[in-house]
Parts: sequence; C-alpha cells; structure tokens
Amino acid sequence: MKKAVSIFVSLCLLLGVMTAAPFSVFFAESPEVATGGVTGDCLWTLVGTELTISGSGAMEDYNWDAPWGNKITKVVIEEGVTYIGKYSFFMCESLESLTIPSTVTRIGENAAYYCHELKSLTIPENVVSIGEYAFSGCKSLESVRIPASVTSINYNSFSSCSGLKSLVIDPDNPVYDSRNNCNGIIETATDTLICGFCITEIPDSVVKIGDFAYNVCSGLTEVVIPDSVVEIGENAFYTCSDLSSVKFGKGLRIIGKGAFSQCSSLDNVVLPEGLTEINSSVFNYCYSLKNITIPDSVTVIRGSAFANCRDLTSIVIPAGVASIEVAAFYYCNNLTSVVIPSEVKSIGDSAFGYYYNNGVQKVDDLVIYGYINTEAQRYAAENGFEFKNPSQAPDGLEVSHTDYYLTGTCNGWDHSDAAYLFTAHDSDDGADEYKLTVNLKVGDEFKIISANGTWYPDGMNNNRKVTEDGVYSVYFRPNYDGHSDWFNKVIYMSKKAELPSETEAPVTEAPVTEAPQPTEAPATEPATVPASEPSTEAVPDDKYFLGDADSDGDISILDATAIQRVLAAFTVNPFDEKAADSDEDGELSILDATAIQRFLVGLQTHQGIGKAIIR
Repeated sequence: MKKAVSIFVSLCLLLGVMTAAPFSVFFAESPEVATGGVTGDCLWTLVGTELTISGSGAMEDYNWDAPWGNKITKVVIEEGVTYIGKYSFFMCESLESLTIPSTVTRIGENAAYYCHELKSLTIPENVVSIGEYAFSGCKSLESVRIPASVTSINYNSFSSCSGLKSLVIDPDNPVYDSRNNCNGIIETATDTLICGFCITEIPDSVVKIGDFAYNVCSGLTEVVIPDSVVEIGENAFYTCSDLSSVKFGKGLRIIGKGAFSQCSSLDNVVLPEGLTEINSSVFNYCYSLKNITIPDSVTVIRGSAFANCRDLTSIVIPAGVASIEVAAFYYCNNLTSVVIPSEVKSIGDSAFGYYYNNGVQKVDDLVIYGYINTEAQRYAAENGFEFKNPSQAPDGLEVSHTDYYLTGTCNGWDHSDAAYLFTAHDSDDGADEYKLTVNLKVGDEFKIISANGTWYPDGMNNNRKVTEDGVYSVYFRPNYDGHSDWFNKVIYMSKKAELPSETEAPVTEAPVTEAPQPTEAPATEPATVPASEPSTEAVPDDKYFLGDADSDGDISILDATAIQRVLAAFTVNPFDEKAADSDEDGELSILDATAIQRFLVGLQTHQGIGKAIIR
C-alpha cells in the first residue's frame, strides 16, 4: 500500500512539472498552496493551516518531526484511517479542531500533546487504546467522553488538562469508570484512581490514588482523601503548585515517594494515625510548609522527606520514630527548634541543620531538644549544634513519648492495664525517666513493655524480682542509662510504705500528661475478687449485666481489664459495649473501668453495676 501511495504522489508531482503548473492545481478549490505526502499507509494534504489525513490503514509514528509542522489549526482525519501516529500533532499550539473517524482504533503517545487551543474532542466508539500524554496539556479542552471500547488509558493521557469541566466514562466500559460522577478515571478492578483533575472528587470507594494521578495539576487547590484510601502512589500530586490544603483519611497507610513534592502552596500537613513511614521526598520543595503533625505510628522518616521546606521553623518528632534518614530536613534553613524523643535510635547525615548556599552551610541558631545519652545528643554534639533538655523547649514543642506499662505476675502479665501505666518524671540529670507507684508482694516478678511491644530490660527471662511486700515507686529509664544501683540500668525501686489492709481501695494512680508530684501516701493492690456478687440467675438475650464487659455473667477485675485493653486498641472477644459503659454516660472511657474497680472493693460508685438491664 505504501508503495502504491508513493507512486501516486510521484505521478502527481511529475504531472505538475510537465504542465509547468504549481502543485496547487490539484486543489483548485483553495487559493492556498497545497503540500502533501505519505504518512504510513495514508496520505496527508496541507492547505494553508488545515491538514487532511486520508487513505486506509495506520499513520506513521514520528519523533517531533511530523512533515506538516506545528502551525496547523484544523485536522480532519477521514474514514479508513485506523491509527493516529505518535507525536502526530505534538506541540501544535494553534490546533483548534481535531476530527477522529470511527475507523480509528488506536491513538499513539503524545499524539496531540500540548495543543493548547483544542477545545472539543470526540473519541469514537472503536478506539481501544489512548497512549501516554496523548492529550496532555490540552488546557482549553472542556469535556471528554471515554467510550466503552477503550481498555487502555495511561495515567497521563489527559494530564494537565486544567480547563476540563467534565469527564465521563461510558457505564458499559469493562475496565474504567467515573463512579459517582467524580470526573476522574478509575480502574474498576483495583479501585485505583489513575487520573484526576481539578474537578475530580475522590469517591469513598477508591482504595488507591495511582502514581502521577494528579501530576502537574495546576489550579487544584484542595484535596479531601476519603477514609477508604489506603495508598497514595508515587508523585501522585507532584508539582500541584496551587494545592494549599490536603485532608487525609483515617485509612491511609502508604504515601509514595515524591507524592506531594513541589506543592509549593501547601502550608499545613496533619498526617493520619496508622501511617508507618514518611517516604523519601514526599514533601520535598514544599516551600510554604509551616506546620507538620506526624503521628506516633510513624517509625521512619526517609531521606529528603521534608527537604527544602524553607518556611518550617520547628518540628516535634513523635515517639514512634526510630530512624530519621539522610537529609530528611535538608535545606530547611529556617528550622531552629527540633524536639527529638529518646526512642529515635538513628539520625542520618545532614538530617537537620544544613543547607546549600555556594557550598554546604550550617544553620547557626538550630537548637536540638532531647535527653542525655540519646541519639539526639550524639547528633547535636557531632555536628556542633546546641543541645537542651526538652523541658526548655518553647511552648507547644513538648517532647512526646510512647506509653510504658509495668507488667508481670502482679497483674497477670497484662500489657495494657492503665493502673500500671508509667508517667513522665523529671530526673535529676536530664535523662528520659518515668515513674509508677504500685503495690508489689514478695515473689512478684515484673519488667516493662512499651505500647509498641518493646521489652525492658529485654524479652529474655531476666525479670525484676520483689523481695519484700510494700508500696513502691518504680523508676524507669528506656535508654539504659541508670547507675549501678539500677536493675540492668533500667529499673530502680524505692519502697514508700507497707501494704495496706485488703479492705482499702486499690492503687489506680491515674496517668497524667505532666510529671506527678512525689507522694508518700500508701496504696493498695488491685482487687482480684468482687466485694459483692451480682445475681447469677439467667439473663435473657434482651438483657445484660451492667459492668459485665466480657459477657461471662460475672462482675470481676477481668471486666475492668477488658475495658482497658479495648481503650488501648487491643482486641477483646467477646466484648459488650453496652455492659462496659458501667457509668452509663454513653461513652466508653477509663472511668468505666474505675467504676468497676470501686464496685469490687465496696466503694461508692454507679448504682446500676451488677444489675440486669433491658437492651
């Protein structure tokens, strides 16, 4: 076919020479000079700035070098043409009209890339695939309809179409959908939003926002990520320079590399609990970013995660973070206050306090707040930055820490009992230290466990053993920096009083956010048997015992423990929330567990505990 078309064009040119007439003789209806030639299996004819593609078969692929140039304003592709070649109308910035016939089945990559003036587009029913960047940058394009036949669209096929007001996908399309009239392209089988626009609202059934989904989406100012989204792909919002607000859903667990890189208008970020890693370059070059809230669930901050956030002045690293990698906050040259908890075990080179200005420079007034004998102190000392105790940090920059529990034979090795929760304590030497006042008996063995499952001194069978009954103040240092009289340099015990009699109230020293004042007041051990027995008669299915949280038909310390475990996000099964609300205030809280404990030792509490109540 190509050979036949070439012969035809050669004969036409020869005839033009023989008659001494210009080639435009063949296009007598137009005063413009016509040119033309072969493109793949087809012919092309250019009259002025209007291009016609005719013939039967596929156009040729190009590489920025289509023979008709980039000054065309109108393209008519006639019936019979089956394929629009790569780069066919690349950067034809004056192109206003493009007619695609029903015979076209494939549109090549970059086919109409950055055709700024293209206002309308009809994709015929037989098109199967639309290549990379095929219509990217067509900023005047207002509406697009994807037919049911299309089974292959690249994430960037319509990227940077900032003027788009409507995108509809045929409901019979087997691969893609635009559910809830969201004006986005969703891969149905995986619930992945592969392409979004300024007009796209992310449906609450989407599980992932794909790589580059909103890449270079200028004009996008606000994004609401629904709770259903588990993952945001790499570079998903890369260079969305007008994006100033992002609300993250509760279900988010993964944010890919560079997801919000160069979002230069973004000024506040509150990351959701459950996120475990801040990936590399996620917020790189977010120049306006002033506030970052990182949840305790994050364990690692990757390299360059917040590099070039030059409006950032302070940051509090949460207790869950164990590692801060190389250049994580590089070129944050206005960052002068960094609070680093003792749980951080690794800080990479140039993570804080360095920027580039005709060579690598240091931030002279950076202050690192942390505890002695920690990674924070090491980093400050080795890099010559001022180091201070967290108690000296500016208001609003309090050091965070994980929860620590005393657990052992004294409480059945319960890892979440709030009665055994340590509270922060001001040490004499600036170390990270915690305190708990607790009843212990001779023969008791215990150690300490953090909310994330780390054992202290370690997970081996080297428990601290009690040699005398009493009320003890137990001091704990997670950094193994106690003196020789500390057990494994972690635990120190100080007896405060003798154990009270069995009839007195148990110790339930409530957790507080500030260091508790020293006290010599005696306390009693937690009760293990109820002070009075509830009715043991059978309770119909439509009733329950108030306080019987574990639904075993009895009110005991196990019910208080069940409530505490649920509040600490442990799974308890069975668990009856109505019965657990022992003070009947409509909310499950530590007060419900306390009410049960008071009931068990005969102290005044909510009158309904132990009674059968209709649901």
